[in-house]
Amino acid sequence: MITDPEGRPVVPTYAAKGSRRYSFYETRKDLARPGDPRATRYQQGAFERQVRTCIGDLLTDEHALRRLANVTDASLLRTIFQAAHGLAERLNQPGEIAPALRSLIRGISICSDHLEVMLDPATLGAADQPSWVIRIPRPARRPHGEARIRIDAASPNPAASSQLVKLMAEAFEVQALVLASPHLSLNQLAKSIGRCRKQMAKLLSVSWLSPRIVDAIIDGVQPRSINRTRLLETELAVAWAEQETLLGFV
Repeated sequence: MITDPEGRPVVPTYAAKGSRRYSFYETRKDLARPGDPRATRYQQGAFERQVRTCIGDLLTDEHALRRLANVTDASLLRTIFQAAHGLAERLNQPGEIAPALRSLIRGISICSDHLEVMLDPATLGAADQPSWVIRIPRPARRPHGEARIRIDAASPNPAASSQLVKLMAEAFEVQALVLASPHLSLNQLAKSIGRCRKQMAKLLSVSWLSPRIVDAIIDGVQPRSINRTRLLETELAVAWAEQETLLGFV
């Protein structure tokens, strides 16, 4: 049901590390040999959660269903809404999730910046319609086999706070997720990746700290009053100069 950006089948697989086993969806190995385009790989749980969440949101959004079906017949719309409601309820029952999704989804194409999901309208009572196609964000992931660059300071500053440095990394990660999905509200994005919306909102605010504050944190020379809790709980101004005054950079 799943194909990668090259149109190759993506299949379930796993990797083992010690006694632990990790499940993935990955381009079929015999079609991704050396010299071929790189294989696509996603952690299975994250991929399935993303699809389930976005399909669940669609099934409970009557306006989105009306636009997708592109019909005005009230009787048919009621049929679609009722079927969608029933299917959405099945997605909340652990034993029904997989069969419910299989009944609706005809295929999933992994594209460069989104997932293209082909739906069977007959499942929702619109048997005479061609397949519906929706686009949803790809699940967040670290690409398989990506190059990683490590930059070590020539003389690490022992005063740098690991907690603050970690906070900045988390904040910039959230900022990147938000910028990559401009069509989603923060609440929708948080649901799609299984994170707390309030915590993501706080991290997003921290991600817009002035460069001067960020540099000070990385160098370990920020005011002693600055810690993780204060940055997350303080209502930060938009203007960088006001942030610096508020946090003691005067």
